Amino acid sequence: MKQIYAARREELRRAMRRRGLDALLVSQAANRFYLSGFELHDPQYNESAGRLVITADGRDWLATDPRYLDAAVRLWDAERVFIYGGYAAKDIYRLLRGCGGRIGIEAQGTSLAF
Repeated sequence: MKQIYAARREELRRAMRRRGLDALLVSQAANRFYLSGFELHDPQYNESAGRLVITADGRDWLATDPRYLDAAVRLWDAERVFIYGGYAAKDIYRLLRGCGGRIGIEAQGTSLAF
């Protein structure tokens, strides 16, 4: 299964390169699952079990909070799991700053507050 998810991310990477994106923040749970297999359900409307950061260079991240660390490392290399704290937006912003200058987001899956 890991190869299927990796192939999906590679296809996305090709589309990102065509658009000049260095990274894409994946916030919607269905898209997170489609690209990674990480299928935990988001607990509330304003919370997320995790987000993906897909990078043009292939150094992708699964970002989640400590409650989901065990589930994350079963699917993802532990060194590519990013654990955020109580203020996820600030912590993920810090992660994204290291991913390049042009970052895409899912407009329907990312709130203005985030």
